[in-house]
Order: sequence, then structure tokens, then C-alpha cells
Amino acid sequence: MKNKILSIISIITFVIGVAALPCQAMAAEDNASSIGKSSGTTGSCTWSLDDNGVLTISGEGSMGSYQQDHAPWGTGIKKLIVEEGVTYLGSDAFENCSDLTSITLPESLTQIGSGVFRNCTALHSITIPKNVTKMGSFVFSDCISLTNVDVLGNIKSLFPYTFAYCQSLKNVKLPDSLTLINHNAFKCCTGLTELKIPDSVTTINKMAFMECESLASINIPDNATEIKESTFYGCKSLETIEIPDNVSVVERDAFTNTAWYNNQPDGVVYAGKVVYKYKGEMPENTSIEIKDGTKGITTGAFEYRKNLKSVTIPNSVIYIGSNAFRGCTNLISVKLSGNLTTIGQWVFYECKNLKNVVFGDGATTIGYGEFSGCSGLENITLPDTLTEIRSDAFYNCKSLKSIIIPNEVKIINAYTFSGCENMSSITIPESVYKIDYDAFDRCDNLTIYGVKGSYAETFANNNNIPFKEIGSENNTVGDLSNDGSIDVQDALLVQKFIVNKATLTNNQKELADVNNDGFVDVIDAVMIQKYAAGKITEFTKVA
Repeated sequence: MKNKILSIISIITFVIGVAALPCQAMAAEDNASSIGKSSGTTGSCTWSLDDNGVLTISGEGSMGSYQQDHAPWGTGIKKLIVEEGVTYLGSDAFENCSDLTSITLPESLTQIGSGVFRNCTALHSITIPKNVTKMGSFVFSDCISLTNVDVLGNIKSLFPYTFAYCQSLKNVKLPDSLTLINHNAFKCCTGLTELKIPDSVTTINKMAFMECESLASINIPDNATEIKESTFYGCKSLETIEIPDNVSVVERDAFTNTAWYNNQPDGVVYAGKVVYKYKGEMPENTSIEIKDGTKGITTGAFEYRKNLKSVTIPNSVIYIGSNAFRGCTNLISVKLSGNLTTIGQWVFYECKNLKNVVFGDGATTIGYGEFSGCSGLENITLPDTLTEIRSDAFYNCKSLKSIIIPNEVKIINAYTFSGCENMSSITIPESVYKIDYDAFDRCDNLTIYGVKGSYAETFANNNNIPFKEIGSENNTVGDLSNDGSIDVQDALLVQKFIVNKATLTNNQKELADVNNDGFVDVIDAVMIQKYAAGKITEFTKVA
């Protein structure tokens, strides 16, 4: 038991150490040089090592990979010559060769395996031949003396940690074929001051340039659409960032601890066309109108801003990151974009005073847990264009009373309305063919309204939930949904009917004509809305 506890303490100590020293080299502790055999075979190739420490790889095809095994030539080589005919350098083949200063690679080379030159601490420069199409992860990681790299190859991706911890790296030429810079590719390249990212690059993954402390300026290519989490985190000298209009997604901490962010004034900070973050103290009862033309809102952009009262999101916004408004406990009203194509999780989680939500025309998705814990939300009108309501969307919305599911929705997912203890009615269309058994957990006062013979009726019967048929005879004027109350859902149904977006039964038309003038029109819709809002207590009839 004691040994087990000591092992756990050792692991914790290691983790804390790594976290505290993000630019600490990751290489093996034992870097002592050693000389192995003088010749042999490797894969389909041969190798020979002379007395001066010159290793020559010859033959046709691929050399062998060694990964965690030690290569037969050891780690004491000083010069590497790979002759024409060799097409592949095996993984970890020259890792920890701390005396290696010169490398000659052939035009025949097409692939370089993972970790090939990792921790070659004396290596200063290298040129990657033009026919190389793939380099693995960690290829030059921890090459602390490497200053110049010229990648002539036709590679499309820089794999994770390709140049990580190359603290002396200053000049890097990347090929025009490159489309992806993967996570941690240049992490802790503390000597790197500038880098031209090719226009061909479309994706820069998380932490790609994390802790590049000397990096002063960077260009984001026009073809890029996303800047991932912590991409430039800790780039303390980064003052100039060119972000193209195509970028609609900027993830959390992308620019944290950069000079660019630190120099921004307090208030809403925009990174190109994206709301990146709210900086500084927010005044009480703040209302924010996002600038028209904005394309995205970053994960956690307004998280726990308790003084935010209302926000208007224009139709230009197509992306909202997870937790964007999480914990904004005094947020009362939200107007959403109708063109959202991507919405993250828990966007309005625990916005306990949120009462009014207006969806823009065209909205298709309500995200996972989007309104979870919005205990003050009483009514919400879902857009006709909605096709998906994800799990936990309205979890614990304890004040929600009724809701109409649009006709394009097919599935009601797990815990969608769980804990909505005051919800008395939900109208479910024929389009719904699946309802998870716990979708209405703890909704003890619920009645399901739907079409007779539909899946909604079957589900209600199987789960002992009262069911009422839509369109059954009802004599309460204004109560088109036949749920026992006259509310905004009824007014909405009339409005949709007026613009030919919904049909009404003859019985519903009679109930909708609240002023008894023989027509169902805008006047009826307005009167129902006023009744639902408590502004009138009865409907005025036409004489």
C-alpha cells in the first residue's frame, strides 16, 4: 500500500511539474551518446557506421522503425547520409542523437516517420526534400539548437508536436501544399519571431503556437475558417494579428496572454468577425447588441457575466460556442440569429432569470443543454424551421408551462424537458417518430397533445401520460391548442395560419375568430396575444 501511495504521489508531482513548466522539454532524461554496431540491415535497406561517427543508409525502399527500441547504430552518430533510393525514414530512428550536426536526405525520400530526429540537440538546420509528402508527429521535437528549417516537400499536414520545444527556431519556410497545422506543432518555440503561414492552410489546430513568447506578428490565411482553442495562448509579444473575414469560429483562450488581447480596450472584444470575449468589469444592467456582420461568438465569451441583462444577436451569426452565456443569472431576454448552423453545449445554462427568447427565422437546432437550468423561462416559441432539439435542452426549466414542437422535428432526445415540473402541455407533431423514455422525467402535470394514432399518442399511453387529440372539439374561444389555457402559443398559431405556414381545423378557425367578424386575421392574433399578456380580460366582439 505504501509503495502504491508513493507511486500516486510521484504521478501527481510529475503532472504538477509539467503544468507549471509548459515549455520544459519533453525528451527522455538519459541522453548519453552511445555507439552501437558498425553495419547491418534496417528494413529493406542497409546501414554502415564509420569510426568518425558518419552513418550511411543505403538501398531501395523503407528503412526500419524502432519506436521505443534503440536503433542498432546507437545515439553517438555525428553525421547522417541517406542515399538515393531510400523512400522512408523509420520512426524514432535517430532520436536522442545529441551529437548529430549534419543531415543529408535524398530526393527519393517520400515519408519521414514520427520522432525521427527528436531531441537531436546539436542539429542547427535541415532541408526537407521536395518529394516528401508526409512527416509524422514529434519529428523535430526538442531539437533545442535547430534554427533553420526549409520544407520543400509536398506535405499537406504538419502533425502534432512537429517542431515543439525547438527553442532556437527562427526561420521556417512552409510549403504551399500545406492545409493543416496540427495541435502543438510549434508549441514553445520561444525564439520564433515571425512565420509566414501559406495561403493554402485552412485549419490551425489547438495550441499550435502556444507559448511562442517572441512571436510578434502572424497572418491567418484567407482560406482559414477556424482558430482553435489556445492556438496563440501565451504568445506574450504577439501584437499584430491579421484575421480574415472567413473566420467564423475562434475558440476559448485562442489569444489569452497575448499583447494583442492585453492592448484591447474594455468591453466586447472582436477578433475579426468573431466576438472573442468581454474584457474588464461589466456595468450593471448591461444590454449588448452584437455588431451586424459578426459571424461567431467564442466559447465562454460572456460566461458568468452577472450584470448582462439582454443581448441581441444578428442574423449574420452562424456559430455560437459552448457556454457562451453560461451563468449570466440576470440575463432576461435574448434575440437569436436565424442563420445559426452550429451551436455549442450549455450556451445559456443557469441563466435563471431568462424569460424571453426570440428565434430568428431559419434557426434549425437547439443545442445540447442550451437552456438547461433557465428556471425563469415560462414560454418559448420555437421556429418552424427547427429540425433538432438536443438532449437536456430545457432541463430543469421549472417555470416552462407549454410548448409546441415544430413539424420538422423527428426526435425528442433524453432529458430534453426533464424537471419541467410546471409544464402542463406539449404539442407533438406526426413527424416525431422517437421520444426517449426520460425526455419528460419529473413532468408530473404534463398532457401531450398530438394527432390520433401518432407515435406521440403511443408514447403517452405507454408512459401513463394524459393524451389529447389535436383538433378535437373545444369550446374555449382563443384556445386553439386545446390545452386549457389561452397563451402565446395560440397567438403564434393564428399568425402562422395568416401567412400560410399552418393549417387550422374548422373548429380551430371558429376559436381563432375571437372578435366574431367572420375572418381569422391579424386583429384576432393581436387580441389573443394581449389576452395572454394580461392586457385584456375578454375579447371584444364585432356588433
